Amino acid sequence: MKNFFLSLVGLFSALSLVSQRQISERVAVQLISPQKIYLNGGARAAFGGQSRTWIQIILPENTVEWYYAFSTGQSSSNLGLFTQLAKLTDPKGNTSISEEAVYVPSGSGVCDVLLLDKANADAFYSKVDLSGGTFFVQTQKINHRNGLIRVKHLLSGDWYIGLRNPSSLEGVSISLEAVAIVQQTRVVELSESQLKAEMFGNLGWKAYEEGEFVKSLELSKKAIEYDPKLGWIHCNIGLVHLILGDYVSAIESYSTAIPLIRNSHDPQYYFIEVINDLEMLVANHPEINGVAGILEMLYSSLESSK
Repeated sequence: MKNFFLSLVGLFSALSLVSQRQISERVAVQLISPQKIYLNGGARAAFGGQSRTWIQIILPENTVEWYYAFSTGQSSSNLGLFTQLAKLTDPKGNTSISEEAVYVPSGSGVCDVLLLDKANADAFYSKVDLSGGTFFVQTQKINHRNGLIRVKHLLSGDWYIGLRNPSSLEGVSISLEAVAIVQQTRVVELSESQLKAEMFGNLGWKAYEEGEFVKSLELSKKAIEYDPKLGWIHCNIGLVHLILGDYVSAIESYSTAIPLIRNSHDPQYYFIEVINDLEMLVANHPEINGVAGILEMLYSSLESSK
């Protein structure tokens, strides 16, 4: 398998030049910092204050989903939503967040929480519903003490969380927080050992393509001395073991590779590549035994990484 980060052209000079890599990962981003909003009852709002309001949400680019949480009557405005989602977010995006794992404190009053676009937020704030008018709501929680709302279909632009006190007399304090899960690109520095590992790994693959299997095995083993966590190199070693008729060593190499690839920054890419390499081996050498079981393991791992 070819490592797409380092080209064999100018490989040795690349060691001194290529020291960074861009990694795409999911992170939690605060949309609304924890805050408390007090709303008067509807009748009392006529003498001051307000019984409804809205809070603007500006979604960052590459938002993949976002959440907002509320609770009523809490002494503290901090719901801890950002802290919880930051811990629950899988940077690779392979595992979704379980809403049941997010704790929202129970409330001591009730409120209405609505998600609106700008035009409908203005209509909501102007109380057109009290004079026979209507407004369109994306999602809503009516007469709730607390709640967590997950939004997966409105992922760009500006949105507005409308808050309303349904009581005519009793005031209510509402704690509110909103967090987006965003796909971001991060630059990481590669160590000298990592660069050397990729260099030897690429040279090992070149030797494999040229049919120099013993040389390929030697270079690939040297690569994992510098960085044993490169799963694609373990797969290359497994390919050579299969060609040389050492099925047990091949299984060991692939068994080592699979969890490493699963924990890499792009597991689906690597699983697809190593599967293609193995299927190409079968096409060129149909007499080789034991490939079917290894392919089954790789396909299963690919499916679980989606």
